[in-house]
Amino acid sequence: MNISFGVYATPPSTLWKDIRKGPPLEAVREHLDRVVNFRRLCEIARRAEVR
Repeated sequence: MNISFGVYATPPSTLWKDIRKGPPLEAVREHLDRVVNFRRLCEIARRAEVR
């Protein structure tokens, strides 16, 4: 099972000021959810493979 831990976000434009702002808060929250719940997600995936 391959779980990606990247923060998936695209800046609204290619202007440096928009890029420097970083990803939106929602993208960071999704990233943290994947990192914090890694063990639980692995267990769910493992159960799905067994079926």
